[in-house]
Amino acid sequence: MLKENIHSKLFPGKAYNDSNFRVLVHNLNELAKKFCAYGVFESNKTDYKFKEFLGLMKKEQFQYLDKMVSGMLIDLDSADLNADQYYYNKFRLEYENLFFLSVSHASVFEKLLHKANFEKTFDDLTSFYFIITLRLYINILNLQIIYKKEFKTDHFERMLLLIDKETLKENPYTDIYFCVINMLRGNQQNKYFIKTKEKLKILKNSLHPDDLNEIYINLTNYCNRCIVSGKKEFIKKSLIFTKKKVNPKPIF
Repeated sequence: MLKENIHSKLFPGKAYNDSNFRVLVHNLNELAKKFCAYGVFESNKTDYKFKEFLGLMKKEQFQYLDKMVSGMLIDLDSADLNADQYYYNKFRLEYENLFFLSVSHASVFEKLLHKANFEKTFDDLTSFYFIITLRLYINILNLQIIYKKEFKTDHFERMLLLIDKETLKENPYTDIYFCVINMLRGNQQNKYFIKTKEKLKILKNSLHPDDLNEIYINLTNYCNRCIVSGKKEFIKKSLIFTKKKVNPKPIF
């Protein structure tokens, strides 16, 4: 449809003006982008509630916030979030809750310090950092394998040195991504392939489909590399993991 025809439908009897029409199209595009952005924002219930909380904080509507934070932390456990998103949202809720307590109860804050779990807040931030960084490193290692290109990864290797046995024990998500990384590097790749499978059995009911699918993809790719190198016993394993990628719900 010609611009002139659209203009005549919108403004019957008025002469067509290209400059004015371009402004109208621009404004319509801006409105459409805002509509799309708001739709995405509103569909993310966790982020929407968090922004609602910040808005009430800014207006100093403290009477609503105590129960609101408690409810949001409970809802977070059932939210559709992968591992790094879960810990990120948990950290920022706990952090903002500490700020809320200090502002809303400034005169008696010392009596509420038992509610301020600084250690847990730091642990959740650390878990988010480790998981998101491990996932990024996994992607880089896969790019190196696929394209035979070396990337500078010294900072990732230094990060791995910070992950001790206690950290792996406390956070199974960090643990399984740590195993996937060692399945892609070093001289104990088969050992960590087996460990990844074992940990996956334990975590099968708690992993988000995104995390689960990412781990299945890496297990499948490992099997395929073994097949190419002549280890035919990995053919069956590769087919099993490929099938599970289509349906992320694990079947053991």
